[in-house]
Amino acid sequence: RALANASLRQCIRMERVENPMWEAVLLLQLLWAADACRVRIAADAAMAARAADAEELGRLAPQGIGSIGRTLSRRATPEGRVAPLLLDGGSSMAGALPRSCFHIGALLDMPLAPAYELRLFNQHAKLQVIDPEELCSDPKWEIDPKNASLPVAFQSFMANGNLVPVGFKQQVLQVENVVRQAEEQQRQLSSQAGGLFQMLAF
Repeated sequence: RALANASLRQCIRMERVENPMWEAVLLLQLLWAADACRVRIAADAAMAARAADAEELGRLAPQGIGSIGRTLSRRATPEGRVAPLLLDGGSSMAGALPRSCFHIGALLDMPLAPAYELRLFNQHAKLQVIDPEELCSDPKWEIDPKNASLPVAFQSFMANGNLVPVGFKQQVLQVENVVRQAEEQQRQLSSQAGGLFQMLAF
């Protein structure tokens, strides 16, 4: 995250966005995907532990004697499910990091024109948002060996929407609304002008 913010500030000073910026974004996306994978592994481990606890309870419950049997019986929840012995309440399960840990906060601090990003999102990414987990599996995201650069479709902040603060997204969407309204007004004027020309022709 710090690398991405520093890269963006450098781009602002140079007044252009170059490949190192997108390499920093890629690194941040890979960290995002790694954290998501870590959470899934932890969740699977918790489910496996609960299944093992349930199996153990089923094996010991018929005995009905001893402190262990009574303790296991008390661990049953009101819904009839067995609370885990090894992972009480998920306390040992690693939760996902806050989304803000991956946000490129410099987008809010630096004067990167939302109109410029809207153009990148439209022309480069074709308004398509990237799935971070596909970056490691889909060949279309491989670095071009000829120029050592990431695919053009990757080169947009909004395309990497999970890394963009909400405030900057709102700025870009506001610009998009203004552009769409201007385009609609232009279409209406063109339509009215066409009708006027037809009337004058008669």
